[in-house]
Amino acid sequence: MASDAGERTEAATPRRRQEARERGQVARSLEVNSALILLGTFGAMAFVGPAMGRALVETFRQGLHFGAPGDLGPEEVRQLFVWVAVAVARVALPVALTGAVLGLLASLVQVGCLVTPESIRFNWAKISPVNGLKGLLGTRGLVELVKAILKMSIIGIVAYRTLRPEWDRLPELVQMDLPALLGWQLNLGLSLGFKVTAVYCLVAALDYGYQRWEHEKGLRMSKAELKEEAQNTEGSPQIRSRVRAIQRERAMRRMIQDVPSATVVVVNPTHIAVALRYDAQRMRAPKVVAKGKRLVAERIVAAARAAGVPIVQDIPLARALEKLVPVGGEIPAALYRAVAQILAYVFARRPQRVPA
Repeated sequence: MASDAGERTEAATPRRRQEARERGQVARSLEVNSALILLGTFGAMAFVGPAMGRALVETFRQGLHFGAPGDLGPEEVRQLFVWVAVAVARVALPVALTGAVLGLLASLVQVGCLVTPESIRFNWAKISPVNGLKGLLGTRGLVELVKAILKMSIIGIVAYRTLRPEWDRLPELVQMDLPALLGWQLNLGLSLGFKVTAVYCLVAALDYGYQRWEHEKGLRMSKAELKEEAQNTEGSPQIRSRVRAIQRERAMRRMIQDVPSATVVVVNPTHIAVALRYDAQRMRAPKVVAKGKRLVAERIVAAARAAGVPIVQDIPLARALEKLVPVGGEIPAALYRAVAQILAYVFARRPQRVPA
C-alpha cells in the first residue's frame, strides 16, 4: 500500500498544472519553432525571390560603377559599405521578418502568452556541472542525442539526393550570365530548402508529441499528493465536518429566532414542526419560516410556546409542508386550502380588538 501511494500514477490536477505553468514548465518543442521559421523563410524567398535576384543584380552593377578608380578614399569606402548594407537589408528584410513572425507564432501556439519571472531567476542548480552531466547521461539526454543524429542523417540524405543531379552542371555555370546564375541558385536553394523543411516538419511533429508525453508524465501525482492537495485546498475532513456543523447550528439559531414572528406552528404532533407566517398586506401566500424534525421540532415548539404562537396539530399537512417547502419558501397552491383552514381557525381564536 505504501509503494502504491508513492507511485505517480494519477493525472495532474488543474492546480498542479497551473503551478507548473507559473514555473515555466510547459510542453514546448524547439523543433516546431525551427520548422516554422524554415517554412516561413523559404516561403518568403519563393514569393520575393525573383525580385530579390533583380535587386541584387542591380546593386552589383551599380557597385561596379561607384566612383572612378583611385577615387575611393576612406569616406567613399564607408559610403559604399553603408549603401550595400542598406540594399541587402532591404532585400532580406521581408524574409527575415516572415521567419521571425512565424517563430513567435509557434511559441504562442504551443504555450500561449506566458511570462514567468521564476524561470529566469538565477538558480545554481541550472549551472551545476553535476546536474548537467546527469542530464546528458539521463533519458532526456539520450533522446536528444538520438534525435540529433536522426535529424542530421535524414537532412543529409535529402540534401545529397537533391544536389547530386546538379553536380554535372557545375562546368556550365562559368558560361552563365549573372541573372541566369542567380536564378539557378535560387531554384536549387528553394528545392533543397522545401525538402529539408518537409523533413523538419515531420521531426517537429514527432518531437512535439514526445514533449507533450514527457510533460504529462512529469506532472503525474501520487495518491498521497492528491490527498495532501485536497487537504490543503479544502481542509481536512475533520475541519470540513466541523465547519458544516457550525454552519448548521447558525442556520438553526436564525430559524429558531424567526419562530416568534410566525402566525402558526403546524405539528405532527412531536416528530415534525413547521412554523408559518402570513401577512395579507405584504405576502402573496404564507411562507415557511422554520421547520424541523425531532429535536429541532421540539425547539421550534418550545420557542412558539414561549412567544405565544398558536400550535395546531395536523399530521398530513405537517408532513407535506416539511417535505415540499424549504425554509423561506411559499407554500404551493396544492396546500392553499389546508393552510387556509388552519389560518382561519387561528384568526377566529384571536381576541377581538375592542374599538376605543
